[in-house]
Amino acid sequence: MPQVSFEQKTAWERLQVSLIRSKVGRAFVYLCLLGWSLTTIAPLVWVVNNSFKTSKEVISDSFSLATNPTLENYQEAFSLINIGQSYMNSFIMSGGTVFFTLLFGGMAAYALSRFHFRLRGFIQNMLVLSLLIPSFGTVVPVYEILIKLGLVNTYWALIILILRDFYHSQCLSYLVIWQPFPKNWKRQP
Repeated sequence: MPQVSFEQKTAWERLQVSLIRSKVGRAFVYLCLLGWSLTTIAPLVWVVNNSFKTSKEVISDSFSLATNPTLENYQEAFSLINIGQSYMNSFIMSGGTVFFTLLFGGMAAYALSRFHFRLRGFIQNMLVLSLLIPSFGTVVPVYEILIKLGLVNTYWALIILILRDFYHSQCLSYLVIWQPFPKNWKRQP
């Protein structure tokens, strides 16, 4: 396959290349990733830390470390709620979502990153623009569709709803992953 010049690349690809080539752009990307990771990890650490405190300690001093860790909250959760069924529901939902996202998102991203066709730039721009539509803005029409398909209160409904939200961002992530490999890359025996 012939090498594609910078001018022939889509706007999204030119933005990626220009960000990665400059040191300031790379620093900006790393700074954004660092900020995102901190805002994702810090609440998780806070929740896990508070899970080992009594209710009184959580209310009085929520941000301190658990000095006297207790498993009281876990014992209460397992005795009041069917945690096994909750874990199974989460496993089915997340497993189905990951499987279908990787399947469809991977195929779409491979096609968008490897093949040059007329509507390629348009499709990439539509994927980026679709991220601007909030999911809660489509709740009523999607719910009506699920009712007509008979999928309300099923695992498929949840998987489809989550796929709707994550497909676009996953597809764009794959575009970044596939770009570094040469087009004629083959596994060595």
